[in-house]
Order: sequence, then C-alpha cells, then structure tokens
Amino acid sequence: MQSGVVNNSQKPLMRGVSVAGFFGGSPRTFDYIQHNPAFMLKKLSWVNDPMVVCQIPNMVSVNSCLAADLRGQVCSESLAMGNTGGVGGQLDFVEGARKAPGGQTFLAMHSSVTTRSGEKVSKITLTLPMGSVVTTPASDVMFIATEYGVAELQNRSARERARNLIAIADPEFRDSLTFEAKKCGLL
Repeated sequence: MQSGVVNNSQKPLMRGVSVAGFFGGSPRTFDYIQHNPAFMLKKLSWVNDPMVVCQIPNMVSVNSCLAADLRGQVCSESLAMGNTGGVGGQLDFVEGARKAPGGQTFLAMHSSVTTRSGEKVSKITLTLPMGSVVTTPASDVMFIATEYGVAELQNRSARERARNLIAIADPEFRDSLTFEAKKCGLL
C-alpha cells in the first residue's frame, strides 16, 4: 500500500479502504496503520461473515491447513487429539468466496512434515488421523495447494479427488497412497 500497488480502488464494498478484524506486525506497521483513513478495523463477526465476503466479485480466499484426506476433507485446527489452533475464519472465507461471482478458494500446506522424532510423514493421507477436527468439509473445498502443485477438487468425483490429491502429495508417499486408495476402493 505504501508503494501504491494496492489501493482498493476496484472494490465494490468499502472502496478505497483495507478492512480487517485485527492487525499484526512491527512497530513500523502499526505506525503506518494508526490514524490512517485507508485502514478500518471492524468486528470479526462482520469481517468474516460469508454474506459480506460474497459481495466481493472475484474474491480469492487463501488459507493454510494442516492435513487433507483423499476425499478432500481438510483439517486446520487439530491433528488427532492435539489442538494446534482455533477455528479462525477459514470456513467463513471459503464459503464467502465460493458464493462470490468468480470467487475461488485455496487451502495451502506442505505435502509432508518431519516429526520431532525425525520421521517424515505425509500430510495427505487416506483418512485424517482419528480425533482430528474437519475444519472444511470436502464439499466446500475448491483447490488444495502444496509445493508440488494444485489439486482441483470442486465438482470432482471421489476417485478424481483422490487422484488429484495424490498428484500433489510428496513423491515419496504417492505409491503408498495409491495402494491404500485402491485397497479401499477409491481408485
């Protein structure tokens, strides 16, 4: 915004203003934001309201996630019984962007992680670990992105979802995911 690249001039809703539910950053960021009419803080209940979000044509929602299963269910707040974060506004923005004219939603994650014990594990699995909370149901997921590409899931069959997700999994796990998917009848 300071360089003029972002000016919010094309927004149909609250044109010319960056709206947020909260801000974070360095003292320099806060100095820039404070008393700047180009910024507005509003209640999260308004900022995250899907009926507000969907009023923005071509809205693109980008959120991070922890894991996905081969059906396209996404977990972003816990794995197994361990809680890693709150619910946040992920589902609100996914729903709002899906309803916006030309809107798109992306859920991004690393394809694998190395545990504290040094074991490498896939973040794309046949099923989510038992006890994991499904943050975004498969029916609401449009795209999942990893460092290996983007899987399109919207309006795809279970078989297509599984294939697309295996294609963006860590290459080390693709064969085992394919084997598991075939064994369970997904492929």
